[in-house]
Amino acid sequence: MSSSSNINNHNQSYLEKEVKEAMEKHLGNLSLNTKNLYKLRQAHWEVWCAKQEFEDGNTVSEAKLVAFLREVSRTGNIKNKRSKLPDGKAKRLGKESLAGYAKAVGALQTVQAAVLGNKNPPARGTLVKNLLSDYDRENAIRRRIEYEDRGTNTINDGYTLDELRLISRYQFNRNTPHHLRNRLDFLLGHAILGRGETKRMMQLPDLFSTELADEGPSKCISLVITMNKGKTNQHGRLEYGAAIRHRSVEVCPLGAMAFHFFCRWHMENESFPEFTARQDWYDIHVLKGLDRTKPITYNTQRDGYMEALNAVGVNSSKITHINRGSALRAIADQDVPDNEQRRIGRWGSDRMVGCYLTSLPKQAMRALAGFYSQKAGAFWLPRSAVDPPQELQRLIFPKIEYWENMFERGAVQKDLAGPNFLVLLKYLRIVFLQDSVVLKQQHPTHFLWSHAIFDNPLYKQYEIDLSSQLVSVNEAEEPLNVQIERVLPHLTNILRASLGNISGDIDGIKNTINNLNASQQAGFANVTEAVNGIFSNPLYLSRTPTNFHEQGMITTAGEVAQDSSDHTFADDSPSLPSSSVPSSSISSSLSSSSPPQYTLNRKFCTVTDVWREYDHGVAGNPSVRSLEDKYKTKWRKNSTESRFFSRRKIIYEEVKRIANDRHISFSDAAQVLEDTRRDLKISIDKLTKKISEQHKEQQ
Repeated sequence: MSSSSNINNHNQSYLEKEVKEAMEKHLGNLSLNTKNLYKLRQAHWEVWCAKQEFEDGNTVSEAKLVAFLREVSRTGNIKNKRSKLPDGKAKRLGKESLAGYAKAVGALQTVQAAVLGNKNPPARGTLVKNLLSDYDRENAIRRRIEYEDRGTNTINDGYTLDELRLISRYQFNRNTPHHLRNRLDFLLGHAILGRGETKRMMQLPDLFSTELADEGPSKCISLVITMNKGKTNQHGRLEYGAAIRHRSVEVCPLGAMAFHFFCRWHMENESFPEFTARQDWYDIHVLKGLDRTKPITYNTQRDGYMEALNAVGVNSSKITHINRGSALRAIADQDVPDNEQRRIGRWGSDRMVGCYLTSLPKQAMRALAGFYSQKAGAFWLPRSAVDPPQELQRLIFPKIEYWENMFERGAVQKDLAGPNFLVLLKYLRIVFLQDSVVLKQQHPTHFLWSHAIFDNPLYKQYEIDLSSQLVSVNEAEEPLNVQIERVLPHLTNILRASLGNISGDIDGIKNTINNLNASQQAGFANVTEAVNGIFSNPLYLSRTPTNFHEQGMITTAGEVAQDSSDHTFADDSPSLPSSSVPSSSISSSLSSSSPPQYTLNRKFCTVTDVWREYDHGVAGNPSVRSLEDKYKTKWRKNSTESRFFSRRKIIYEEVKRIANDRHISFSDAAQVLEDTRRDLKISIDKLTKKISEQHKEQQ
């Protein structure tokens, strides 16, 4: 008995230890911001419980949590100056903040249940859910009664593109290294719809570049940032942020990055990264604090944002989060498709987006860079017309070639990120030199121009060459081929609309003709039946005059049948149809009840064409939808056609699902699915299989 008791005690201690370690590990994996909020709110809970003098102390239960949330909602965060009203009273918490308190206390209960034996039911039960729901409704009424700013969280709650330019100009004119960092922070946040934490966590090995083909007359290189942790990504899912050079040099994120790195490695005496081993450079942050292996703090980032926003008169309820809403509105104004908007902001949650899509959202990237977004071909930068000479390029980040050689020789730790980052830096050399020529003219007193590079004869000659080229080019005037690329989509839309109207008129005429044919065939059938009845009547035959034989006219039903069996009717023939036309001929040419035989087009290679065949019909044929509704399976002439229809049906149903989920038209949903197919670079058949596999995984 004693031995059994010891074993039970040992097992209980073992389980408590394992559970405690698992909980600590889970809490340790939360984002730093979440951990800090949990810590503050749980401390608030403990102070409140001590004040109430509960017998069970701070043990969490649903009833206590409801009472706590009601009090917190009234008092708010009274210690925070930004959470006070002008009269000194605390602002009421928003629903999200109140829900955050509930989550923090719920997390505390999980720990208590595992370690301290809290047996109470989950505190975030029905009562808490009802409280939060009611609180949302009460807040809506209260905001009206208290005349709260109705501009908050509207389309005006953010900055415009003109204000973005003013913000960048303000930060550049402040003429300090940390304002160059703040400028990069803001412009990069706009370009990739980046959260504040995402940018603070960026490190050098997260950066690389890739060339985008056929984007326009100028060579288009994209900055790509890999992300595997953030507010909505706690499980290491690989995500991307990407940006290309902006049409305007003043708001170009790649230029801002080039100037930031130049300032750090050429003017602030920060050493160029060492690539001997990964630990030598993997911890270096893009937006560094005092120590380059530590990021800037949230407060530093927030203060930089507030300074710039206040300087240009932008009044917003958002601070470091302002980029996501403002940039999203900017691309929505250019009619960037919904799926591209979700991907550029990393809102995509579909399994297909998370598992298969790796190409970049180019339309959204073009729009954010100031170019026509709908089609490739418009990327043109006058300031990139002249490439700097190689000798001049090597004066910027001069150790690049040394480390490239070390990687090629295998003299350093083998790595993919290192060479990729060096390729990006080689491109940023060019960006820096090209942008500097323009910015020197706009901001001639900036401290950067004091560096010896700008007095080098190579730079001075390059400055003359590029400046003379820019004088002859009006940046507002695009090359003819770019203008054509802009106009063609509009012409295409006009022609498509016109052809659609013509097609609709033709379909209406065809329907009218089909109805007339059906009525005529029904009339022929009635006449045929009447003639058959007359000719087969013995009384009629007995009264037939003999001169009918002499004139070669019909005398017996058998002769009528034989004579008419070889007779062919023209469409415009006035003669009555024969009484004994074979049944197969009637079913194929006269009977309106027999289903037509239709073969699905195997040559379609786009989802939009497949959907058009289903929804509208092609080449004057009825739509597959109408055939299916009217004839069910009878219009399919064999088992092969039935199997092919079953595969096509997967596409039809996926289009309907997307339209229903996103509240868009079927044609728009078909375009969304077609964009997905193009991004995946797969055929219709492979897309069908992927959708089928996805459905099986979800079952």
